[in-house]
Amino acid sequence: MGLGSGGRITLSADYYGKNSAYVLPVLLNYVGTANEFYYSLGAGLAYSNDSVNKNWNFGYSAAIGINFSQSQTPFFLEGRFFGNSDSRFNAIGVYLGVRL
Repeated sequence: MGLGSGGRITLSADYYGKNSAYVLPVLLNYVGTANEFYYSLGAGLAYSNDSVNKNWNFGYSAAIGINFSQSQTPFFLEGRFFGNSDSRFNAIGVYLGVRL
């Protein structure tokens, strides 16, 4: 498989926050694969809420990950950047999860 083969469009809704501030990004994403590796680029709207402001902002994300499927329970390791037009709400995450 070459870079970008098996690509698909997805819709995602996520949540991240700290203390009383949080963001709910709703993004349209392109997900591409290259063997067990994958990448994702997304853009859309993000509801950003802190103690003073509650706004809909432009949101985006970029991720790279690897699928581990040697067992009957497929899991993944992913690094993701969430961006926001209000840079106070930018975030980086590392995720280990199970695909259902």
